[in-house]
Parts: sequence; structure tokens; C-alpha cells
Amino acid sequence: MCVSWQLISRWGASGARQSCFICESQRGGMPPLRGSQREPFDSCYAIIKALLMKIVYLANTRIPSRVASSVHVMKMCQALAHNGHDVVLMNPRNSDLEDNVDDVFDYYGVDRCFRLVTLPAPRHKFARLLRYDSFVNWKVRREQPDLVYARCHGLYLYRLERIGLPFVLESHVVTREQAALRRIYASPHFRRLVVISNALKQLYLDELQLPESSITVAHDGADESKCQSPIAGRCSQLIVGYVGNLFAGRGIELIVELAERCPFADFRLLGGHAEDITRWQTELTERQLENITLHGFVPPSQTDEFRQSCDVLIAPYQQKVMTAGDQPFDTSQWMSPLKVFEYMAAGRAIIASDMPSLREVLRPDDTAILCRPDCVDEWALAIRRLFEDATLRRTLGTSARDEFRRHYTWHSRARNILDSAIQPSADAGEIRAA
Repeated sequence: MCVSWQLISRWGASGARQSCFICESQRGGMPPLRGSQREPFDSCYAIIKALLMKIVYLANTRIPSRVASSVHVMKMCQALAHNGHDVVLMNPRNSDLEDNVDDVFDYYGVDRCFRLVTLPAPRHKFARLLRYDSFVNWKVRREQPDLVYARCHGLYLYRLERIGLPFVLESHVVTREQAALRRIYASPHFRRLVVISNALKQLYLDELQLPESSITVAHDGADESKCQSPIAGRCSQLIVGYVGNLFAGRGIELIVELAERCPFADFRLLGGHAEDITRWQTELTERQLENITLHGFVPPSQTDEFRQSCDVLIAPYQQKVMTAGDQPFDTSQWMSPLKVFEYMAAGRAIIASDMPSLREVLRPDDTAILCRPDCVDEWALAIRRLFEDATLRRTLGTSARDEFRRHYTWHSRARNILDSAIQPSADAGEIRAA
């Protein structure tokens, strides 16, 4: 007898998703199952039910803001929800938020498929450790989730083991709170540590001696490109685009040098804070460069049309790539930049810095042209090649987009992380999941 499972989902009055599976014969009906006949179906039902979870995503970022971590968190919550899970995002009410944002979901270009709960956050660190943590733990347990997914660091790490629920921790840096991480791994509720590159995984293995089976590598992701409309700018034969911040380590100095060497190209930069834009605009004026346009910042939901308007997209990361914030640090050794995956999704030719962390994702002369970060000649030659060879531009762009669709969508990232969290642990010999 050939049997299939059908998922029936609906939303209850409380807003929570309610799902059930119906077992059917593909021959139009099946007799009742009795005794040992029911065991495989009961087991299958239990597995499927376990895979459809209520997840509380704990974050510590600024929403809404311009920081990449906020984009990552919102996109991941959408992806988890699109995988069929009931998702609640909890994030503290931080300062320095983006002004004039009427709708957070529209700002990031994500569906309203999960709940966003903004938590009050006291300013004093001692208060956070005591009153705030107790309050957050209460809020999380009140949701009765099957899993807590946390992207947090510093003082917030100590919260995880006190919640008393199964959790997955995602890290994009080597945490300074190593004692807290060891305690977290020893917790019976720990399921998985997620990192964004193989290089970052190796650092955790070397510094904390964590078992390799406890760490999952999940590079960042992007959404499918949907827009085809161009953005206004200076008309030129080759449009070279850059999306991102304008501060140290992003290669803006290199782009200025390239503009002088490549007058046949029009360089368009999207992003940056007002003070950085003013500083660079002054330098461009002094150099009398007319083939660079600084478009300024637009919400994440509007960046796709910019990428689609370009012939070539560049990621000229330097040897040191500093983060934003009050305490910037270098992430060049292990980074997995969002812009690279967004470039791949756009289906445009990519020129990027030849760095070990980027080689984990990009293949030289297949999905991108890779150039040494400090060699202007290599970058200028790459732009000249793409200017003269439209077929190469199309080939690189198509290959990058195909690779993105196979491996780097947000949807597949979320699914793969949760799949890894329910795999048997080689060290514990048991299923490490709710």
C-alpha cells in the first residue's frame, strides 16, 4: 500500500499556528491501522510534529537600524517562519534607531509572518544581569517555545542557560565571554553553536576546545532578486556598483583610485552615514572625479533595484575589516558578508577581494573575479576585462546566481540549521533537539 502525508494548517484565535497531518492511501482511502501496524505511522507523526516548532528568537541588535545584524535577524525570522515554524522575535529597545520608520517589516522587506516583541532594556549593566534577565526569562517561558534561537553576546550569554529551554546559539564573532560559552555548552539544554564560516568554526575549536560535532557552519544568505527597475545616475558604458558602509576596511579608497584609472566606468555607491558621505564627496570634488555617484542610504527593502541597475558589483574588502559600533574590531579572518550573497542573488558579475573567508563562498573565475585587496592594478584589469567582454559578465553572473540558489537562500539556511540541531551528537550519543 502506498501512503502519503498531507499537512493541514490553520491559525487559531490566539494567532498561533495549529497543524495536523492526515495519513492517506494514494489509492483513495485506507483501512484503520491496528496494533503493530500503527507504530510506524505514530512514529512518523511524532517526528513531523517535532519538526514544526514554536521558536523564540532572542536578539540584541538595533531594530530598525542600518546595521547588518538587524537585516540578518529579520531575514532569519522570516525564513524560519516560511519553513513552517511559529516564530517570535524578542529584541531590546535600543538607542540610535533609524528615524521615520512607520513599519519595520516594510523597512526590511520581510513578510509579516512572525511576531516582533520589543523588550524594555535598562541602561545599567548590573540591572541587566539581575532584573532584566529575570524579566526576559519570564517573557520567553511565557511563550512556551519548543526552541530558543539566540544571536547574542557578552552579558546576554549568561541568560541562555538560565532560561531552562532547548536553545541554539548563533555567533558571528569570537566571543570574549569564553567562560560563559563553556558553561552554555555544558548545559543539558544546549543544542548547537552556529557560526558563519569554517574559519570561525576553527577558531572556536582551537580556543575553546569544543567538540566539532557541536558546531554548524552556516554562511550568510540572501533573498531571491525580484526587481528589474534601474536607479537614476550618470549614464556610462559600464556601471560598477557598491552597496554598504563607507568606513575603514570597506575599500572606498580603492574605488576612488579605480575611478581615476577607469574613466570608461561609472561607479555608483549606495549606503553610508551622512558624515561619511560628506567627507568622501569633498574628496571627489577636490579630485574632480565625475564618474562616481554617492547615492546615500536607502532602506534594505530598496537595495535590490540598485544592484539590478549595475553591470558589475564589487566587494573591495581590505586586510582589516572593522565593524561598526563603539568598540569596533577586525572580522576579516572569518567574515561572511551579507553583500556578497546579495550580489550573487542579483545575477551580476562580481569582483571581490581574494581573502580566505570569501573563498569559502566564491570560486575564482567561476562565480567571481578575485583580486588582491591592496593591488589596484588587478582591480583595474578586472574591470577592463568585464568592460570588454559582455559574455564573461553574463557567465559570471549566471554562475553566481545558480550557486546562490543551490546553497545560500535564507530559506535553505534556516532549514539546514534546524536539521543540524536534531542530528545525533557524536559526543553525547543522543538527539540534541527539543
